[in-house]
Amino acid sequence: MGGAEAALAFVRDKGPTRPVAGSTYRDQTQSPTFQLDLADATSKIDTAKLIAARIADTVDEYARAGINTDLTVRARNRLESAQVGRLCREAVDTLLTAHGSSAFNEANPLQRLWRDINVGSRHAGFGMGIEQVYGRALVGEDPRDIWARRGSAHTQRGRAWILTRPRYLLPIRRRRSHNPWTSARSRDQHQRRTMDKTTLEELLIVAVRDGKCPEDVMRAAGHGWSVQTGAVVRADLLRSYRRRLGKTLEGSTLREQTKRLVSFLEEFPDDELTMIGVTGNAGGYEMFLADAREEQILFWMSMFSR
Repeated sequence: MGGAEAALAFVRDKGPTRPVAGSTYRDQTQSPTFQLDLADATSKIDTAKLIAARIADTVDEYARAGINTDLTVRARNRLESAQVGRLCREAVDTLLTAHGSSAFNEANPLQRLWRDINVGSRHAGFGMGIEQVYGRALVGEDPRDIWARRGSAHTQRGRAWILTRPRYLLPIRRRRSHNPWTSARSRDQHQRRTMDKTTLEELLIVAVRDGKCPEDVMRAAGHGWSVQTGAVVRADLLRSYRRRLGKTLEGSTLREQTKRLVSFLEEFPDDELTMIGVTGNAGGYEMFLADAREEQILFWMSMFSR
């Protein structure tokens, strides 16, 4: 948006000094075509700023409440982020046409702004299919259940633009700092294993009895269709969440949840733990820490509950 605003200011400032070739207009500001282009570009930039402000307000609102946004809100924010980029790109295209072909001279700052905005607004995160992600959320489908076309060139190269069921929808490419599996480097290179439902249910019953997790969490996780486990190193996990603790908002729910996890890890005597991730049929997710032998659930990682 800053680049688009800079381009608008430049074109407006230069308008009174630039003639309109092949016309009787004194300068560009007297041309109705220039005026219409300026109005169109300004309107698109203003619209982009309003959309961006709503995205920021939404993020701030959930951050202050200390809760995660639901999938529909995350999908909407991502679509609207793409719209901001597209509106700014369209506005700058209009401004360069209004200014004239000299805008592409290497000495003209407009060409640099045009290139920057055109490249940035075409980032993979704003790529094709964003409308489908939001559309699926609006009709009650899980927006994460999008597969790349089987057999396509992108899939064969392992570069499909959307991964299947990423844990965090925004962005589709998961941020390492928000991925508990990679936050703790395991000695088995994050090799995950599956756990049968019967074993999970038995562990959850004992966990509820011992006060390790609420009963409603047991009921939700007990209906999970996918259970993955993986060994993690306690020291690595502790280091990661101490760092995250310093970045969370004071007084927020997330900070309190992270503090409880850090306290547990500081007191736990063994070097290794098992991380258990349970994905539910309706898109829910729960995560637990168990002992290395997977015989007992020790901690419910409530910050990842949804």
